[in-house]
Amino acid sequence: MARKLFFGFVIFAAAQFCLAGENPMPKKSILFMSNSAETMSQNAVINGARDAAKDLGVRYNADISIVNITPTSQNGLSGKKQAEILKENSASGDAIGAIVVPCLSEIAAAQAAVKDFAKEKPVALIETDLPASGRTFFVKSDEAKLVKDVFDEINPHLGKNNFKLIAVYSGSDEAFKTQPPEPKNAAEKAMLEALRGKPCVVYASSAYFSSFSEKFESEIEALDNYGILFLDANPLINSAKIKPDSDRNFIIVMSLRPHLSQYLRSKTISMCAGNDYYGYGYLCAVAIAEKYFEGKSPKAETRVLQPIKYKVYQTEDFDKNWDSVFK
Repeated sequence: MARKLFFGFVIFAAAQFCLAGENPMPKKSILFMSNSAETMSQNAVINGARDAAKDLGVRYNADISIVNITPTSQNGLSGKKQAEILKENSASGDAIGAIVVPCLSEIAAAQAAVKDFAKEKPVALIETDLPASGRTFFVKSDEAKLVKDVFDEINPHLGKNNFKLIAVYSGSDEAFKTQPPEPKNAAEKAMLEALRGKPCVVYASSAYFSSFSEKFESEIEALDNYGILFLDANPLINSAKIKPDSDRNFIIVMSLRPHLSQYLRSKTISMCAGNDYYGYGYLCAVAIAEKYFEGKSPKAETRVLQPIKYKVYQTEDFDKNWDSVFK
């Protein structure tokens, strides 16, 4: 009798295995479209979405992947280009929705594309909202808090004698300009507004700050009392050392990137602050999956995440954060 039960169990298990092979978990995907080819913040968003997809896959018995459809080249990336790519991918049979960071240029085209996509599948937007597009969910950072955190570090120096603040942004090497650049994102826009009208502020564009500082060495050395605010971390991406200067009060970076670790560790920069990109991705993936599988709208269509900041004594926390984001 025991032998019969055993062989019966083996046959049943084999049958179940065959059925599982014939009916694997359905494959589903969430598309991701960024507004630039900058890979570090993209990776953080994608990894947040991937971690959410693992949890959601268990909940909905589906194999959910995150597919990055952002062009690898930034050249020509605009609202119109985003519209073209979204349209090309909208018919993808396994796509259950899309996470989009809209381009600020030609934003009407991006909104039209999101609206068309959202008629069929849920869309979650990051940083720039398009409420008329029919999007399911929108997440952003608290730009006011981010600007306040950065401005609180800068403000004590602004009224000092002969103080100059050099606001550096990505671009070809040029210094020093009185007109601010066109903002690339909402946080940068808010920071430039806070600096507007302050006579001590000058603007400089830089591809790599190491070459910029050599090219404009005499102009920088002429400053007796100054600080540097990087509006993004790209000019520091080559991780080149920054020459010490007793006349420089601080270097603050309004961005979070893993290569800033060595600058924090060496106390070259006093603070870096930026958005919770990982959190963006996680929340967007959850909102899309719940809408697609359950028809359930988010409790809050808009979520505002607190910015993250690190000072020189928090280098280990900074490294752990990025280790988890890029795992």
